Amino acid sequence: MIFKPGPLNNLPLEQRCIGPFLKLRAQEDGARPYLTCGGRTYTFAETEQRCRDIARGLKQRGIQEGSRVLMLLPNCAEFLFAWYACSLIGAAIVPLNPSLKGFLLEAQVEDAGADAVIIKDELLPAWHELRDEVKHKASWMAVVGQLPGQVKPSSTMAFDDLYVHAGPDPEIPGDFRSEEHTSELQSRFGI
Repeated sequence: MIFKPGPLNNLPLEQRCIGPFLKLRAQEDGARPYLTCGGRTYTFAETEQRCRDIARGLKQRGIQEGSRVLMLLPNCAEFLFAWYACSLIGAAIVPLNPSLKGFLLEAQVEDAGADAVIIKDELLPAWHELRDEVKHKASWMAVVGQLPGQVKPSSTMAFDDLYVHAGPDPEIPGDFRSEEHTSELQSRFGI
């Protein structure tokens, strides 16, 4: 295969972030397959739209620049969509190994200080074994797959409820490496 420089190679360094990359690829190659997972293929355009829709949903639920979203997911399309969505709005993802259980999972969840959780339905039993004071630090949880049969708490929703199709573009603008941005993060998080 011969390398052909495209518009992504011409982006200024400060624009070489995930959001602009996916948006440009969707504009350039929208109908081309981007991801095949679980027997389903998603195009560049479909993936980009899903990520922006989820970013809108995250923002509506209080996730913003600097928020932390814990992701307890196996390899799946929803992991990628949520990762891109968080990147668009400046939220950090905290991916945890889905095979963790008991004390190891609890220690990671407690240390993460997450504002929200995105979890696969099959991992809910391990989640429910955590101490209440640990698992209730996050304000809400989105479940990929089937919601539990019993009455769910108001803070638990289906992952598909994160899709918000209308509203302003959720992507935060700017150079994330700017001196102003770096100073703000250093003061906010003591880094």
